[in-house]
Amino acid sequence: MKNRSPLSRKFRIWRKTLRVGAYALHDHILKPKARTAQDTPWAPEAITVEWLNDTVAKQIPGCEITGFTLGSGSAGTSVRRQIGLHYREPVPAGAPASMFMKISPTLLTRMANSGSGAAVSEGSFYRLLRPELKIEAPIGYYSSLHRPSCRSVHLLADLVATKGAMFCNWQTTIDRPKAESIVDLLAEVHGHYYGDPRLEGMSGWMRSFPQWVRSGFINSGFDVQHRQAFADGADLMPAKLRDSGQATWDAVVASLAMHDSAPKTLIHSDVHLGNWYQTADGRMGLCDWQCISRGHWARDLSYAIATTLTIEDRRRWEHELIARYADALSVKTGQTFGFDAVFAAYRAQLPAALLMWTTTLCPPPIMPDMQPLPMSREMVRRLAYALADNDGLVAVGVRK
Repeated sequence: MKNRSPLSRKFRIWRKTLRVGAYALHDHILKPKARTAQDTPWAPEAITVEWLNDTVAKQIPGCEITGFTLGSGSAGTSVRRQIGLHYREPVPAGAPASMFMKISPTLLTRMANSGSGAAVSEGSFYRLLRPELKIEAPIGYYSSLHRPSCRSVHLLADLVATKGAMFCNWQTTIDRPKAESIVDLLAEVHGHYYGDPRLEGMSGWMRSFPQWVRSGFINSGFDVQHRQAFADGADLMPAKLRDSGQATWDAVVASLAMHDSAPKTLIHSDVHLGNWYQTADGRMGLCDWQCISRGHWARDLSYAIATTLTIEDRRRWEHELIARYADALSVKTGQTFGFDAVFAAYRAQLPAALLMWTTTLCPPPIMPDMQPLPMSREMVRRLAYALADNDGLVAVGVRK
């Protein structure tokens, strides 16, 4: 791959921004409707009964959708809306009463999803990989991406309606049984794909973790936002990290080598607290599979433990949860993963986990506000203390 200068990268970003912005302006003015599966709707209001029949109903024998209603939703890197569905009687078995739509109507949401490859990765995960996994996670009904405009849409199971799901946020308390459920789910995913040669064959749509970080953060100049977060969030940092903006950035770069030095597995890459949910029967589930990549399992383990637990609970349970994960991964893969090796890898992947939230706390102008400010601040605080407590900068050789 050819190295491109920072000026060249900026030119490509702005050229793409202008193209996608022109499409977004066109969509908001003309408001085109999606009527066939070849159309990628630009907003929730663009879908039609014809489109739903051509994308969803055709997958269910004897199914005909006669109407729909748009329900409540939220916004972040994508716009999310519930869709209630009405059918011609008799309603066939397997026809969902409602679905959950993720869509990208604005310039910022389109840039966020296309720049990282999220739209393609998430759709491919639900289509190709989700059916293999025996875990609590959404199922997907349909995905589409229009590359010139970067419109994207995913139709997913409505977890609130079907499983009584409650989605986590910065105020959610994860108790010990739920924390164990989290590491068990990760071990199941990582063990299922550990060293799987099929992953290399998916490189056309699934990047390696180093490629994902370099493309989405390093080559995009996010070091500026990362260092700014250390200034703006100084009150969130332990004293030993407050002047470590550059050092932690260097640690992220250094930590990427681990992903090429061991057998790869499928990693979710964004396992923070806000992407977990609790079902009515108490199970923990993982959603938002848009950042999947091929890499080292420690990426998910460190990121999940450090963000889903309060600082106090993480300090109490950290070693026991890591030991539980090591045992579960050993059983799943038939190989031995000792505590010391797993803990060392865990420490080394904490810097890259912090990067996810420094750039969320201080996003660049072309990115939407991805999370509420209280959520961003709490995730930065938890990750910074986990990094300091475990000497993560020492683990990758940035400090002695």
